Amino acid sequence: MSKYTNNDFSCEWDIDSPSEGAIKDFYSGMLPLWHPVLWECDLADGQLLRVELLGFGIDLVRLGGKIAALRDLCRHFQARLSLGEIVNIDGVMTDKESADIFRNW
Repeated sequence: MSKYTNNDFSCEWDIDSPSEGAIKDFYSGMLPLWHPVLWECDLADGQLLRVELLGFGIDLVRLGGKIAALRDLCRHFQARLSLGEIVNIDGVMTDKESADIFRNW
């Protein structure tokens, strides 16, 4: 039983919270769909920004004017990529070099 109350209104309804299985099924069903997480203009060139979507950490980065989305996980160190920082390599930052850009440990 859930209850909502404010100064002007009070009500109760007989609705249970969704089960953990129902939440997992919802997330699984939503995974293949497109989900906006940020306005394009809010991501500066060279900026790394972590967002969470459906239980997954995702890093958004704009490199050389192009936006990339990466899972927030370094496969080598099993650490969050978002703990690192983006660096310039030879004065040029391009998406071609993005695999090496996050290694600043």
